[in-house]
Amino acid sequence: MADVPGAIRLVRAGNVRALDPEPAMFDAMLRGWQDQQRSRLLTTKTIVDRLSLVRRFTEFTGTYPWDWTPEDVEAYFSVRLSRGELAWSTVRGQQGSLEMFCAFITDGRYRDAPGERAWSCRRCRRSSCTRRSDATTAVA
Repeated sequence: MADVPGAIRLVRAGNVRALDPEPAMFDAMLRGWQDQQRSRLLTTKTIVDRLSLVRRFTEFTGTYPWDWTPEDVEAYFSVRLSRGELAWSTVRGQQGSLEMFCAFITDGRYRDAPGERAWSCRRCRRSSCTRRSDATTAVA
């Protein structure tokens, strides 16, 4: 299978082990998603805005994507709405962006090697899990 933009093998050196693997995996996820969006000819502003949202959400939750829960999403947007920081249309757009990020990191086309997934649903270990309550985890 040919590598698709954003494939894990394109953003992670196969012979290098991270000293702190969680931030390294998260950075690889973001780089892969950035590459995938570039390959779809999205504007730089759109890509930067989406990456910034994922980073803000990660900072808000204090966890990485493989530990996110639906309650985290509800809390994040409730806080932002209660402060008057976002309009309803912005919330819907940002929720869609978070959903796209989660869809990317669980998409089997971006696996490390044939027959292997790059990251998958933490609960059921399926890369194609559609349950919104499932977070993702790296598959080494």
